[in-house]
Amino acid sequence: MKPNSDQPERNPAAADEQRWQALFRAAELPYLDDAGFTARVVGRLPASRARRARRRLVLVGSAAVLGGAIVAPLAGAELLEAGGALWAVVREWSLHPVPLVGPAFTLGSLAVLLVAASVGWWSSARE
Repeated sequence: MKPNSDQPERNPAAADEQRWQALFRAAELPYLDDAGFTARVVGRLPASRARRARRRLVLVGSAAVLGGAIVAPLAGAELLEAGGALWAVVREWSLHPVPLVGPAFTLGSLAVLLVAASVGWWSSARE
């Protein structure tokens, strides 16, 4: 004859399970001393996804800046001149006032404002 698992008198495991279920429902769990087991397990967990994403962003950004700094002097005078001409066009363009707003805003300041707002929105949407 099989022991009935619904009767706690005959099955001590079922009695333990019922006791734990009652404690969980009451949300009055006593502290269980685990000799530092929980701290060791939590210490071995991998870094959070957000932390890994920030680390990856910093590493890739740093590599891009470093690569650009290494390649720029080696690229030759033609590329540097073309970059200088492009920079002059961007500088001149950025000084124009925004239409219908007046001289308080320039196209360059508007571009910086839009980029800053986009980066802020992107970073807040990711978390």
